[in-house]
Amino acid sequence: MSFYLDTLTACQARFRKHRDRWLEHQIRDFAKGLGRRITVLDVGGYPALWNDRLSSWPVASVCAINRRIQAVSSRFIVADALALPFVDHAFDLVHTNSLIEHIPAAQQTLCFNELCRVGNAVYLQTPNRRFPIEPHFCFPWFTFLPSTCRAWIARHWPGSWYHVIPGMTVNDAVHDALTLHLLTASELQALTTTDPGHRRWMLHRERMAGFTKSFCLFGSPGDRLPSAAH
Repeated sequence: MSFYLDTLTACQARFRKHRDRWLEHQIRDFAKGLGRRITVLDVGGYPALWNDRLSSWPVASVCAINRRIQAVSSRFIVADALALPFVDHAFDLVHTNSLIEHIPAAQQTLCFNELCRVGNAVYLQTPNRRFPIEPHFCFPWFTFLPSTCRAWIARHWPGSWYHVIPGMTVNDAVHDALTLHLLTASELQALTTTDPGHRRWMLHRERMAGFTKSFCLFGSPGDRLPSAAH
């Protein structure tokens, strides 16, 4: 078990590093086009995740939104991704990492459209539903198991990431196990067609052992290309 989890942790760290490089490239191109450093809203994130980025990326400021926090400041706000408390186009970039799969399937379009409403550009990362190892619970084909099995795994499986997150409870894990809805490439394609801002969407696939592990979408202002995400 230790070897299995250590291997997964190492792979996840490697993918995060590559993902950051891809995102940095998109942000640098976006900021260059604007001729200035950009403002960022991180929905579901934490300001601390941006400490290193602020010193080296063309980012002027970051505000983070999260429902599972206690401290509130000008950079850290408790809010709901389905009703963001900002005016239209309040930020240059809205950033989300492994957020939308935690939104109920029937509300994912609403969430996506809220991200598009408050940001001029949008970055969205989410795991691939069809990847063999589910990244939150680190269990093979987790999302395809019956709900009773998923609830049992959430309570007892030692590989679950919920065991290492401060403040997370068993009830939190079970709730997410029963409500997670990871997306496929075609579902992401469907989301981009609801974008009222006519952005140009680029889809980056993170691959591992021949499988697509996760997707990174970047929507930049301009004419949206219907075939950009496929």
